[in-house]
Amino acid sequence: VLLAGSGLFLRSAHQAFKFDLGFEARHLSLSQILIDRKRYSDTQAERFFRDLWGRVAALPEAQSVALAEGPLLDGGRYDGRHKLKLAGAEQAPFGDRRLESFFVSPQFFATVGIPFVSGRDFTERDHLGDGRVVIINEALARRAFPGQNPVGRELRLIPDFVQPNGAPLDIIGVVKDASHHIPGEGSEPYLYRPIAQFSGYRSNYIVMFVRAQRDSAAVQSSVANLISSLDPGVNFSQGTLADNLHRITLPSKIASAFFGLFGALGMLFAAVGLSGTLAYA
Repeated sequence: VLLAGSGLFLRSAHQAFKFDLGFEARHLSLSQILIDRKRYSDTQAERFFRDLWGRVAALPEAQSVALAEGPLLDGGRYDGRHKLKLAGAEQAPFGDRRLESFFVSPQFFATVGIPFVSGRDFTERDHLGDGRVVIINEALARRAFPGQNPVGRELRLIPDFVQPNGAPLDIIGVVKDASHHIPGEGSEPYLYRPIAQFSGYRSNYIVMFVRAQRDSAAVQSSVANLISSLDPGVNFSQGTLADNLHRITLPSKIASAFFGLFGALGMLFAAVGLSGTLAYA
């Protein structure tokens, strides 16, 4: 019993250290940027973020740069924004369940490391235009379009940020499932939309993701200098995806190590008991 129990404890401890995030967290840093809304109009805020985006992308130590409405692996849970309806279908594939959408810029998937299954990424044209396009993940595609290719199909989100009854959105791509807030939630359905439709992009808040060539610390220092050079009054905080992952998984790792210790003690007691029995025999 001790040997079997200790083996299960050690196996659980080993599994707790393995997470399939759906993307590569190493060398990936993020900067959460908040500008003073009183000093910036919508146009000025958008110009500030676009200017910063271009300057960071030009850094030699930056491999890829993208913007998003929020961080990844923040440990939170968010309420879904939209009900999903398919064009020509009477019943919604998810019923009354609300799905979460995530506003991102072009190159977000390449920067974070989420591969495409089919279709294409957002382009600058999608970014500057009305953005009536959407990218979905595999979990949503499997449920809403079983055995079909979703690229080129239409869906509606209710409520939408443009029309209350939901304007039609063209699906332009399907990406692999990935964890957004908590490791291991990669099977949740997600929609991705152009960052230009995110209210914070045109007002005061954005998150910048930077994939470093080698050292994330060097990129963070350069990004901090660029932000300060554009506007010393801008508030921002920096971190890495590896730090977020460590912070979220630390309690489970401590618990796993604790149970692993009990497993090792169980093995030790079983070994002592066996050796004593064999010596007596």
